[in-house]
Amino acid sequence: MRHVSDERQTLQEEISRRTREKDRELRALKKADLQLRVAQDGLEHTSGVHNKMQSMVKTVTSRHKSAQVKRRRTAGKAKLIAHS
Repeated sequence: MRHVSDERQTLQEEISRRTREKDRELRALKKADLQLRVAQDGLEHTSGVHNKMQSMVKTVTSRHKSAQVKRRRTAGKAKLIAHS
């Protein structure tokens, strides 16, 4: 009878240990999941900012090119007028 009682105690301790391990692993998994969601949100935000900046750079670049073309045309016209 004593042997059965000892074995029962050992099994209960094993169940408690496994339950604690499972709980610890579940908490770690939840923490990792939260970190993943935060990282994904940060990446999404950064990607949006990047796309917005690319659009702005394209706009400024095209305006700059347009201004250069206008300056060349004006300089060409000024030379024609000066040589006239």
